[in-house]
Parts: sequence; structure tokens; C-alpha cells
Amino acid sequence: MLSHVADPLPAAPLDADTRDAVSAACERALLSHRQMPTPEDVATVTALITTHGAALAAALRAKGPDARSDSAAIALRNWDALSKGPGAGAFGTWVHLRALARVCRSLLHHTETVPDAISEWFGR
Repeated sequence: MLSHVADPLPAAPLDADTRDAVSAACERALLSHRQMPTPEDVATVTALITTHGAALAAALRAKGPDARSDSAAIALRNWDALSKGPGAGAFGTWVHLRALARVCRSLLHHTETVPDAISEWFGR
């Protein structure tokens, strides 16, 4: 599991501003290979994406397997696989962040299409 994520669920639902911040973090992580960020930036963006990505995955799971599309199920499987952590070295952590960002973007998309699961998960 991702050891730097103490609680995978944020205290509040992913409001529009938070969703925008997560989306922007994903875009930042997916910059050109020529623009590899510093290890500190990788750690900061990874923490944001993993914290909110875990909440998105939980919200999508709450909808149940019969209500998920095949691509949503694949995104959840990929999220679970990436939760094991990155490979060794700075390049490994950057590649891992980029993979997390791609899956998190997919989770954002799929949770936008299942608002009832998000509302139920966060008690709205």
C-alpha cells in the first residue's frame, strides 16, 4: 500500500475546486518527458494524487461492480496495482507518478458519471 497516505479518504467530498486541483496535478505529472520534476515535486504531487485517487476509487467501488463500466473496472484494477508503490530510484518514482496520474484521471472521469456513489460515500 501507499505508506505516505495515512487516511485514503478526505474529510470532505471532492468539491469542484478539489477536483480541479487533482486534475491539474494529473496534468502536471504528465508533462513532457523532457520536463522531469524535482524529487520534491514528485513527492508533493504523488501525495495529492494518491490521497484523492484513493477516495475516488472508494467512491467508484461503492457503486458496486454491476454498475461499473469495463473501463472503470480496469481503472480500479490499475489503481490497486499501483498502490503497491514505485520502482527504485528517482526515475522509478516519476514513472509511478505518471501512471498514478493517468489512472486518477480515469477515476475522476468515472466518478463524474456516478454522482450517487460519491454522495452516498460522503454522506450527502
